Amino acid sequence: MSDTGGATTGGTTRVEIGHDGTYKVAGVKVLGAQQAAIADDTSGASNEAMVNEIVAALRGMGIIAP
Repeated sequence: MSDTGGATTGGTTRVEIGHDGTYKVAGVKVLGAQQAAIADDTSGASNEAMVNEIVAALRGMGIIAP
């Protein structure tokens, strides 16, 4: 990752934004390129609605493709 200088928040947390679009907080990658789409859960399982809400949130943030 190419560091663009980063920033310090509160004197303890370093946030780095790379030229490749990745973000690291305290040296740990927290955001990178958008990942492939994940299909909605159609299993009929009792947790189907919850799984679909999580997938929808990831899509809404741009973390995974629609």
